[in-house]
Amino acid sequence: MEDNKISIITCESGDWTILRYEDFERSGHRIELEDIEDLLKYLGYEVEYKEISDEEMEELN
Repeated sequence: MEDNKISIITCESGDWTILRYEDFERSGHRIELEDIEDLLKYLGYEVEYKEISDEEMEELN
């Protein structure tokens, strides 16, 4: 491991964002959920993506 630090870099206008860790990098006008999911997988985590209803989400909070 180079540094054990995840970098999130953005410009003043917020027009562009970079998500970076070692050899992993995603960039664009916004960082999407899929980018975070890919980073977690890169780090060795198993990721479960689940879409639920608004009502179910309210019950979780």
